[in-house]
Amino acid sequence: MKITQPEALACLKIMVRVAMADGYLKEDERLAIGLASRSMGLRDELSIETLMVKEDSLEELLVKVQSPEARTALLKAAASMSAVDGERSPEEQAMLDQIEAAFRAPNPGA
Repeated sequence: MKITQPEALACLKIMVRVAMADGYLKEDERLAIGLASRSMGLRDELSIETLMVKEDSLEELLVKVQSPEARTALLKAAASMSAVDGERSPEEQAMLDQIEAAFRAPNPGA
């Protein structure tokens, strides 16, 4: 099953939140988000600032990521995102733990 556009957008928004968990969005993280956006087939004009808007809670975004392929891709991408700058902050690790726990739950975000 292919990752749908709504799933891809939710994944990118979650990745931005992981990157911002420590309070900073470093240049390496910006570049990684841009690469992820293009690899998921989303518009190049989709800005980091657009992705940073917190219109949905993390739980609401996680519910949008339903397919096993999207969940696996998100877990890998979020883990990479959190370490792209050479370190993983406790805040980033906590967010990764939250994502993993949501995907283990029978109905994430409910």
